[in-house]
Amino acid sequence: PAKSAGALLSPTLGEPWRPYFDRHSGAVPGVPGRPAGLTVGEPIFVTYPIPSPGVEMLSEKFDVRVHPAEPQPDRAAITSGAAGCRGLLTLVRDRVDADLFDQLPDLRVVANYGVGYDNIDIGEATRRGIVVTNTPDVLTASTADLALALILAATRRMGEGERIVRSGRGWA
Repeated sequence: PAKSAGALLSPTLGEPWRPYFDRHSGAVPGVPGRPAGLTVGEPIFVTYPIPSPGVEMLSEKFDVRVHPAEPQPDRAAITSGAAGCRGLLTLVRDRVDADLFDQLPDLRVVANYGVGYDNIDIGEATRRGIVVTNTPDVLTASTADLALALILAATRRMGEGERIVRSGRGWA
């Protein structure tokens, strides 16, 4: 009998194997059990310090190199820090294009620490077999909450009421 995908274990990462599938684009390139060609212990470069739990989780599986907080890395800092790396974790401000791919021939994965991916040349990455990921939907609920809060604040004139209370003129 065939096993379900969740029952299989990744031989390299020792975790349940899940098919690589993007809900918008369909199947994502990669070898099952070997995400995007990365294996345990391979180097990845993080272009800006992310919260420590993220770095710790990555460090459990990979050789993580993190660019110091300031200044923001320029192209030269990214290429020197990521030289020989198989993975690159970027922020949306880091431009990832054909020139960067040329300078980082070992690159197999670009993970964008953000919802968008406008900073990454997806066509060029696809042509080279480089997997690109991002963090979709992490802000959807928060954005909806804020939108509703602003609608309520505007319709109930909360800004005006707050200014009246602070002015000392009284509540009613």
